[in-house]
Amino acid sequence: TRSLLSRRPFLREKYWSSSMFDAVCAAYEQWRPDFVHIDHSHMGAYGLELKRRHRDARVYLRAHNVEIAIWRRLKTTAGNAFSRAFYADQARLVRDYERVLFSTLDGVVPLTPVDAERVMLEAPDAAIYTMPAGCELRDAVPLRPGIGEDPRLCFVGFLDWIANRDGITWFVEDVWPRIRARWPNARLDVVGRASTPIRCLADTPGVHYHGYVDDLDAVLRNVDVAVVPLRIGGGMRIKILDFLSRGLPTISTSVGAEGIAHSWHGQHVFELADHADGFLHALELLSEGAARRQALAESGRRFIEHEFDWTALMTRFCRWVEAAGTARVPDEAPPRVGLAGAV
Repeated sequence: TRSLLSRRPFLREKYWSSSMFDAVCAAYEQWRPDFVHIDHSHMGAYGLELKRRHRDARVYLRAHNVEIAIWRRLKTTAGNAFSRAFYADQARLVRDYERVLFSTLDGVVPLTPVDAERVMLEAPDAAIYTMPAGCELRDAVPLRPGIGEDPRLCFVGFLDWIANRDGITWFVEDVWPRIRARWPNARLDVVGRASTPIRCLADTPGVHYHGYVDDLDAVLRNVDVAVVPLRIGGGMRIKILDFLSRGLPTISTSVGAEGIAHSWHGQHVFELADHADGFLHALELLSEGAARRQALAESGRRFIEHEFDWTALMTRFCRWVEAAGTARVPDEAPPRVGLAGAV
């Protein structure tokens, strides 16, 4: 309702709080940090308003997703005319909002080159530094010698996020029946909080919904394959990095794996599948024996160790921030996002 009345995007209105902004300003005025790190476009309005109040503040946006890409994809996957109209309207609002964010803040730090290009298209004057998410190696999960007739799959994700909700619903309704037809004893464990129940998770044979769990390791130690069936989204799926760090064989859609190399030094680190038959085929390959799953597990862990070390990533990022010098102090305060976007 706030979004419809204010003509500001839903993702901005949902996370805006005046008391939160007062706390941000108080912290800035007390500590006077070298720069302020804002996570996600959802929180970007705090950066814009902080720069209105403190024009010398250096504010950098960590763009986990370029949200306009998500809302544009939602338009194409919506199931009815009302949803398509809503997503189209939100896409316009998000586009205007993110253009202001990218152009006004002192730098944008997307996760992938694909998202860096998206930022550049929306805001050619933005300062951009591409930095993937980091990941630490975890204890390797045990691999069963053979999957046999009871493959155990898992999905992990926050189910209030629309991309995860859409993905797991599509997987359970369209992909899972084909897997169960091939392996009647197959099991799918779904982990992730959902404030609104997803009906197919409760009444589909072989699907076990756990909600939020305190110990994810306890679940992952008992599965054979992780699935990432996302059809919309952007940025980088950190869950894939986490699966690879544990040596857990993974099957993902191209959208789900966006920004993550499918192969490294000539070896695949996960399997790709973009439709139901593709998931079935990938699972058949992994079920044929332990050798392929073991190769994926080993190459995935080496990939994480060499490409996603947090210390190396943050060292390079801090050098970029230092090289950027003083903040860009505009002659006028940042524009507000209003009835027609930037007005």
